[in-house]
Amino acid sequence: MNVVRIKCPKCSVLLEVRNSKNEDVKSIKCPKCGSVLQIRFRVKKEEEQPIPVDADMDEEVTSVETVLPTNKYSKAMFLYNGIKYELNIGNNVVGRSSSNSSANVQIQCGDIYMSRSHANVNVVKTSSGKLKCIITNGNNKNPIFINGLKLEKTDEVILSHDDEIKMGNTILRFAII
Repeated sequence: MNVVRIKCPKCSVLLEVRNSKNEDVKSIKCPKCGSVLQIRFRVKKEEEQPIPVDADMDEEVTSVETVLPTNKYSKAMFLYNGIKYELNIGNNVVGRSSSNSSANVQIQCGDIYMSRSHANVNVVKTSSGKLKCIITNGNNKNPIFINGLKLEKTDEVILSHDDEIKMGNTILRFAII
């Protein structure tokens, strides 16, 4: 199964597209702006990456949510050093633990490169009962990396189970349980 992250050309949200049916072309609808995107996958060589095709199509495509495989999951969290940091429905400010931190999710680490308000994670429950978690940059000087890809200041990324989030020198694992 091929998995690729692409940026919506209209709203710049980063999307994770899974090619579970091994299709040459897959159509999805951006969950943020509703734009229909067509992704072309190359299946000749494994190291080749999928290529985004034109964003406009005539056919109707239903919304794609890649966050959860089933409805049974109900908690989103970050995992670090064996500790679970639960995320609440709504906006969560994630940062380094400190007595003067404004973060409501304070990671217990001594990493001076992780800001006290490093990331914002908005957790919403969709009409189908699934959780959708969108991460954006907080008030930080150091970047956030998701699975090795740098999150730019204006980017929004929909997190998927088992994503690796690097803030400063600290690596967190995102989980849905």
